[in-house]
Amino acid sequence: MSDSGGRDRARDRTIPDHDLTPEELAERHRRRAERRARGEAFVECGCGNKHWGLLGAAGIVAWRPADAPRRSEPEVLLQLRVSWSHQGGTWAVPGGAINRGETAWEGAVREFAEEAGFAALREPSGSHVLRHPDWSYTTFVAEVADPNVEILPNTESEQLQWVPLSEVGEFDLMPPFREALPDLLALIH
Repeated sequence: MSDSGGRDRARDRTIPDHDLTPEELAERHRRRAERRARGEAFVECGCGNKHWGLLGAAGIVAWRPADAPRRSEPEVLLQLRVSWSHQGGTWAVPGGAINRGETAWEGAVREFAEEAGFAALREPSGSHVLRHPDWSYTTFVAEVADPNVEILPNTESEQLQWVPLSEVGEFDLMPPFREALPDLLALIH
């Protein structure tokens, strides 16, 4: 999701249709149709829940190695999800819907770059897939190419923060991310 896409979706939720001009309403419907065509919409899953991403979703646990004296242990980049997003106010990793024509890795990198402001990552060391009857979320683990890279969050993040591995569990994590965390952290070298 691009920065403007996040703003568009937030605006689409906050202004009722009847308060829009016919032109604004037509533009809202056009944007929604474009997002849906890309795969950016909710799935009504057989598990009884809605999930974001018609073709599934993906994200990246980006990490940087220890570098004494600055970092005594590896750190991962966590994202505080904006209040208007699914399970907003919890911590997870940058990610989102996989678009048509993308692999899970390509979608994860695109979403990560949009939400963190950089995409210089090494090849993933592994992944974890959360499977549902009609949807899946793939979380990749990848080291950043430059441990001192500048983070440039977009409007889909309340905050992005490097967190030492030993402290990740202290955050209010999105429940599925918390469940997958042991498997994901085991993939950090």
